[in-house]
Amino acid sequence: MRRIDVATAAAAAPAVPAAGTEGFFTNGNPGGGVPATVIPDWFLNMLQEELRAVVVAGGLTPSKTVWTQLRDALAVLYGGGGSLGGNGWQRLPGGLIVQWGLVTTPTAAGQNINATQTVTLPTTFPTGALRALVSLIHGGIVGTGWGGTNVWLSGVTASQITVTGIASGYAPTQGFQAAYLVLGN
Repeated sequence: MRRIDVATAAAAAPAVPAAGTEGFFTNGNPGGGVPATVIPDWFLNMLQEELRAVVVAGGLTPSKTVWTQLRDALAVLYGGGGSLGGNGWQRLPGGLIVQWGLVTTPTAAGQNINATQTVTLPTTFPTGALRALVSLIHGGIVGTGWGGTNVWLSGVTASQITVTGIASGYAPTQGFQAAYLVLGN
């Protein structure tokens, strides 16, 4: 929402008169002697500045050619957007984005495995990831034997995470399965 920039626009906001009695617009009634409501410059400036303030508060640069800035700013400020599937995301009020999902690493043969899997997040963070968590799902590795299992994030970007897992003492028949949660903006 860019301010008006026509040749006849004033360089500064005109003075605003003292507050009067609140009311509503009317088309008037010429036959009944009721004049139509005249919309003064200060009223239009008030509307312009109120709308522009929302756009700026949403972190957007006012533009003359983007006509969705008010909607976009409201989505940033009050949440909106997302996909609530198994691997999904949600934008929260204030612009924080939460993403979640499951990842399964490739199967590795042998008694000890070290497997890595890169996952493309459901949506790319506009600024970047702030925090990321990953947790092995109980029973996430299938096989026989006894041993220890660990998973961790070995890489995080605005659009991807990389999960690495190590298991010892297993004869796995599939890779690790882990759940992830990533916060960003």
